[in-house]
Amino acid sequence: MPQSEAVSTFKARFLEAHGSASRPKLLLVDDTADIRDPLGMILEANGFDVVVAANVNDALKWIHAGSFDVLVSDLHMPLAGDGLTVVSAMRNANPDAVTLIYSGHPSMKDATAAILLQADDILVKPMGAKLLVKTIWERLATGTAPKGAAVADVATILEQGTTATIENWLERVKAEPEVITVAMSDEDRRSYLPKLLDEVVARLRSSSPLGTRASLSPGGRAARYASPRAGLYRSADG
Repeated sequence: MPQSEAVSTFKARFLEAHGSASRPKLLLVDDTADIRDPLGMILEANGFDVVVAANVNDALKWIHAGSFDVLVSDLHMPLAGDGLTVVSAMRNANPDAVTLIYSGHPSMKDATAAILLQADDILVKPMGAKLLVKTIWERLATGTAPKGAAVADVATILEQGTTATIENWLERVKAEPEVITVAMSDEDRRSYLPKLLDEVVARLRSSSPLGTRASLSPGGRAARYASPRAGLYRSADG
């Protein structure tokens, strides 16, 4: 189905359920004006009632001042993980809102924290405006992720999606030439990732914090030393 046709379908489904005159209220949070302002205008032109915030404090004021159907928030504003505060506040104030993290390079730890805070999706910049609009309307039409999921459920999702996660990661790395500074085959580049994700799953199912150095999975430490960053890990471990 063409993207424009899909948007029309999702939009019609939402409007049928909420009233033909409804414009979903969307909070856009980004500390970069060159992204925030044009993106806000694009979203406004595509059927959303947009409110913009340039930082966490402004976002929290808007959240506490009224209700929203959608949150699209950057992750680092400017400190790492600032967007997680906004996600948590939106979930508390508007538990049914579609909540999206929209970030340039979300790290594994930050992405995991966003999942635990029940963000509905983590979108990576740069993302085409048309695809972003489609994603938001689709979420509005089909509903947000179930609330109150246990940590073990997140671990199961990561465990079951290991192959897809690795393939998506490889595609994104190959799309950014500056990341690929060492020549190697696709197989070598991703060979350590299954064990690394096993370690993430093991930590999610453990009471130990994510920052704990000791490996919790049988292959976790092996994965660290098999990775292209093995030298850094050896130095860190002493």
